[in-house]
Amino acid sequence: MRFRISVIIPVYNAEKYLEQAVISAISQGEVSEVILTEDGSTDNSLQLCQELEMKFDKIKLLSHPNYENKGAGASRNLGITNAECEYIAFLDADDYYLPNRFKKASEIFNKNPEVDGVYEAVGTHFEDQNAKDKWFKYRNYHLTTIKKRITPKKLLSLLSSCKYGSFHTNGIVFKKSLVNKTGLFNTKLKLSQDSEFFIKMAATGVLVAGELNEPVAMRRVHEGNRILKDIQTEKKYHLMMTDMLIEWGKENNLPKKKINCFFTLYSNIRFRYVNLEQNSFFKKRILELIEIFRMLKKYPEMFFYQTFWHILSYRYIENGFLLFKNKFKRQKNE
Repeated sequence: MRFRISVIIPVYNAEKYLEQAVISAISQGEVSEVILTEDGSTDNSLQLCQELEMKFDKIKLLSHPNYENKGAGASRNLGITNAECEYIAFLDADDYYLPNRFKKASEIFNKNPEVDGVYEAVGTHFEDQNAKDKWFKYRNYHLTTIKKRITPKKLLSLLSSCKYGSFHTNGIVFKKSLVNKTGLFNTKLKLSQDSEFFIKMAATGVLVAGELNEPVAMRRVHEGNRILKDIQTEKKYHLMMTDMLIEWGKENNLPKKKINCFFTLYSNIRFRYVNLEQNSFFKKRILELIEIFRMLKKYPEMFFYQTFWHILSYRYIENGFLLFKNKFKRQKNE
């Protein structure tokens, strides 16, 4: 069976980088079509898209009604609903694929028909030193990937723990049929649309690791990238994402174990923002306790989920034990 992929590239003000992205996609032997979803650009991106469509047979150009700007999520949705191939991959318009991007993924799908998606590593291409400095001010990694091979059954749980890395849209290939279970990208979210989409995939499909140690695509970091500095806005949309996941899980009658994973993610995100503040160990634990009561007030059923008891045991018993153990060691060494 031939492995045929539709690559979806949302395009917004990307004329400087778009041609490289397109060529990196159409040069992959497994790619049957590249769908450019033009998102109301204010530069010459639309004209460039039209020129590329005329030049390359594999390219299909789509736009929103009246050439509106609707965001990356809506643009990816437009591409998904119009994709003709069984398999779908994404590429950001200012990024690019590396040679043999889909080699390992195609091998996995051909050998394992039950697999719904393959996730792989994405590297980082810095345009200049300023972009590099800006990147490492907020992050400490070059490679975006899950850090270890995880069985599909454990993937949702470990993603929810926020300890094992993350996916990137450039590194995912999945069956279009999986969208029947997850739904399309949530356009109510201005941030974390992709994170929510991938978590839904992990909850409803069989996702496996491909290449995790070397990148299959490169994310370009340049001065035009948006690196969020407003922590409160980031927190707002991260919590909104988890609220929507919890409601989605209930509406779709997911098993209690999976909804528990959403509660775990919800609590880890709340605690993450507590720990970003410069407070003492004890003050952080008190603030976390306040967060627990807030969570229970909003979701009383959490009391009956494993997450609640795990939070209490880990945050207050294990962390407290480690604190006093380390303090005892310091006193002994002195």
